[in-house]
Amino acid sequence: DAIDRMMLELLDELFQGRERAALRAIDDPSSRVVPAARVNNGAVAREGSRGVLGFIDGTANPGTEDRPSVALVGDADPSFRDGSYMTFRKIREDVAAWNKLSPRAQEDAVGRRKADSAEFDPPPPTSHVARTDQDAFGKIFRRNIAYGTVASHCTIFVGFSAQQRILTAMLESMIGAGDGPPDALTTVT
Repeated sequence: DAIDRMMLELLDELFQGRERAALRAIDDPSSRVVPAARVNNGAVAREGSRGVLGFIDGTANPGTEDRPSVALVGDADPSFRDGSYMTFRKIREDVAAWNKLSPRAQEDAVGRRKADSAEFDPPPPTSHVARTDQDAFGKIFRRNIAYGTVASHCTIFVGFSAQQRILTAMLESMIGAGDGPPDALTTVT
């Protein structure tokens, strides 16, 4: 759909440097760059694929029909109509530390079961699900790109929202600013 195309075009522009070369190197059998966990070979992760930490990605994304109202600024702010607020994060993940956690500890950190991505009810208060609760903060549309080398595992996170305050509030919650604990994922990122 239009939002997917817009994001792919944006990501293509963003990866005009070392990241693009690293992503291409993943497909080169003579390269020293190797996929990190379940690398998507530089492709934008689609719902149902798994990220670097092994969990299904995109399960909280809005459906296709709802994405424009979630990601695009509407009539409430005419000077930005059809634009979007975006957060772009390059997240280095300590996969070795993550893999030392038990499967249950990993699930508690995320707030979902690993096998089918079902959310815990209620999620642990330090879980990623609890610290980025879209019912509390508002909805966003997000995508990840996983990639890495033998020594470094990373995720590129891109989130779009019709309102900047939603993205800001989620990021503040993740680091524990305000009235809550930090997101458990920040111990391995």
